[in-house]
Amino acid sequence: MYEYYFTFRSMTQAQRAAGLLQQGGIRATPRRTPRAVSRGGCGNAVAVGAADVYRAAGMLRGALVLFDKCYRVSPQGGAEEVFP
Repeated sequence: MYEYYFTFRSMTQAQRAAGLLQQGGIRATPRRTPRAVSRGGCGNAVAVGAADVYRAAGMLRGALVLFDKCYRVSPQGGAEEVFP
């Protein structure tokens, strides 16, 4: 099963995003950005399930919590950008 990661420039933004999504009923977990999507080392991300990814993106944009990118990560570790 795929997992989706919204990437952020700071841990504060990732935590804010996770809180917003959780209040909206979406299971969201702040995490370190997986290696498959990390550019230049460490990063911050919020993981959400496949069923919630588009609703989560809408909620974040609506609240002006801007994420860098969103990636779909496979169980084998491969990643692809979903939408900017």
